[in-house]
Amino acid sequence: MRKISVTLLVLPLFVLSVLSGCYSGYQVKVEDLARIGSETQERGVKLTSTSGEELVVEEATGVEVHDHDGLTYRLQPYTFKLTSTQLVAPEQDLVLPIGTIDRVEIRKLNALGTIGLVGLGGAAATGIVIGIAATAGEDTGFE
Repeated sequence: MRKISVTLLVLPLFVLSVLSGCYSGYQVKVEDLARIGSETQERGVKLTSTSGEELVVEEATGVEVHDHDGLTYRLQPYTFKLTSTQLVAPEQDLVLPIGTIDRVEIRKLNALGTIGLVGLGGAAATGIVIGIAATAGEDTGFE
């Protein structure tokens, strides 16, 4: 019974650490959305964040649009259109007036952070198993 409870504790922790990833967010200007919209034929567009970092936006890059009400809309690059008055994202059924956009954030996967998180999850799972095994009493079986 003890081994089952250990498995039920360790397995979700391990799965959670493997499926989690560390992302870094970079703010860009609202006008930069037009450069990564559906009208753009080029892929791998380079943008500069408001803090000066250079970013390459691929199709798998996350784009988040935050409005003044605190809502966040996740967009996939090259699937939406930015006009002079609104942002239109047909795949998300989204029409958002430009005036309601507070900020735009590009989300990039942080490989080192993710590797560290997975390693930490694996180390924690191993430590828990070793700790339980070290403190477990002698198995007497079914008596």
